[in-house]
Amino acid sequence: MASVHTPLPKNEPGRFGEFKFAKWISGAASEDTNLWFNVNHLYAVGEIDDLVSHPSFGFLVVEVKGHSINQVNGYSGDGRNVAFGEGLRKNPALQAHEQAQKLKGWFSSQKARVRAPWVHSLAVWPNIKRADWIARFGEESAASKDSYLMGFEEDFVGFDDFLSQVNSIIRAPRFGAIPPARVFDVDGDGLAHYIEVLREGSDLELPVAPRAGEVASGFRLSSSVMEQKQLPQHWDAKRLVVEGPAGSGKTQTLLRVGLEHLAQGRRVLFCCFNKTLAAEVRRELSGKIIATPDSEFLAFDYYELAKFVQPTLRITTAASGERSYGQYLEGVAKANRVDQVDEFDVVLVDESQDLSDEQWKLIQSVCGRETYLAIAMGKRQELYRDEPCEAVVRWADKAQRSRLQRRFRDAAQGYFVGQAFSHMNFRLASLDPAESILWMAEQKAKAAPHESKADQLDFGGSENSGSIIRVSDASTVQEDVRDLAVRMAKHKEPVNALVIVEGKKSPAYRWAKEQLDSLDLKYFDLVQTENRRILPPRSAIRITTAHSARGLEADYVLVFDFEGICKWSKIGHRLSYIALSRARIETTVSRVSGVGPYMTALLGIVSAYERYERVR
Repeated sequence: MASVHTPLPKNEPGRFGEFKFAKWISGAASEDTNLWFNVNHLYAVGEIDDLVSHPSFGFLVVEVKGHSINQVNGYSGDGRNVAFGEGLRKNPALQAHEQAQKLKGWFSSQKARVRAPWVHSLAVWPNIKRADWIARFGEESAASKDSYLMGFEEDFVGFDDFLSQVNSIIRAPRFGAIPPARVFDVDGDGLAHYIEVLREGSDLELPVAPRAGEVASGFRLSSSVMEQKQLPQHWDAKRLVVEGPAGSGKTQTLLRVGLEHLAQGRRVLFCCFNKTLAAEVRRELSGKIIATPDSEFLAFDYYELAKFVQPTLRITTAASGERSYGQYLEGVAKANRVDQVDEFDVVLVDESQDLSDEQWKLIQSVCGRETYLAIAMGKRQELYRDEPCEAVVRWADKAQRSRLQRRFRDAAQGYFVGQAFSHMNFRLASLDPAESILWMAEQKAKAAPHESKADQLDFGGSENSGSIIRVSDASTVQEDVRDLAVRMAKHKEPVNALVIVEGKKSPAYRWAKEQLDSLDLKYFDLVQTENRRILPPRSAIRITTAHSARGLEADYVLVFDFEGICKWSKIGHRLSYIALSRARIETTVSRVSGVGPYMTALLGIVSAYERYERVR
């Protein structure tokens, strides 16, 4: 029996073809076969329905189409497109070839000392018989001739016969060059190495778990966001702007809109700045219910999107840094228009207030006239620009708007403490939380039960449900890390954590890693830039900077270097708000890095809230 490294697709509407093929091959394949299903977390590769490795050929990317013969209405003469209903889609054989090329590029990026196996491709139609296909298009048609280069229902009986057919097809593929003979002399060491690389990214690991086999993913869709009532107003507008403060659920709302479009059979693209967020969104959405076999949900950061749509385009300018990157993105956008790349039905753009002109042009280049474009925009939340680019502002002026108010993850304490701290004037020479505390009292008085829903301050059945903010009494990083592990281990269900530091030079960053290592807790270090794009191990503890924490969330958040984060250049005010608004259960702010005016102010606000609660 084959080694299966990922769960099988679910037997549900829109995925029956994938389920049928996966169930057959996982049961029929020989023990020297390795299988992965719904692979969607590899950098700049996109989603692969099925990935097969075997010593006779190396790797095989399989694109599965679960349509019946009655759903296939046409086949272009050049074989590049297939008509489904009224829509024209790329031939799945061409899709598989393009995905194979991208996987080959990803293998090359791993810089291994062994030779990477060849990556072949195959399209399969598990719900169509070849005879019915030929009868529909005629024996002399291009579609019928190409049918012998694809897999059909009758081909999925014995694995040896299937293997023989695959080895015949990949020697003369429908798309791409004919592989050289040496390709089929597969290097065993190279194959074993890349199987292990892929396996490491597929295995689910949880550092702190009460029961074996349970996993806490880094990002998860809020259960409330998944409810139908959480769809924002104007969700189906061609132009939509989702606005709100940090942590109000803009990213979650965009994804909820995307899932609704996905359920209606549309191709959806989610774009963001945070490389880790893009990977975690792909993993979180893997296997979600879709309405048709043509539905697709892809998530990329902007550089990754450029590599996905133009994998062979390189930066040729002599410019460096930001200018070089901008010219590259602009070149990709121009190439997209010339090549007429596949347009997405729906495009979702996170943190649009930080978009550059070149990034906006890239987004526009994958949109068509009928594309639904929704952007999340946070007023005064820019981290990389002083203000949004003019092109985005002009576009947003003509869009429908949906406004979010409070941070949806918070309990009352987390909401009011975070808001009060953010309300302070960071530009004053001496911080005085008195005005913020007074403001907090006034806001609490307004949030009466009969007004809370109208003000979007409805905290659910209890004001204690959700995230809170506390300041640690620990005197060392080691104590804070141990306390974090203890809090995580108390849960019956698996939980995860985010550790926020100021940067690479922070002593707390080094001490936190040393303590995690001493406790034998696996973690994912996002502070190191190279770890944000390589295939990471699944881990429930992540270390990041406040900059890179934007868009991420976790059950527990531990913040070091709070004073330094608050003092960061012109954006300390925004970074501190990001650090305080990532948790689903609890944010702990450590005193280890020093107690200055910002920490003193936070302590004053937390104490003031507790006094108000006692009086009430």
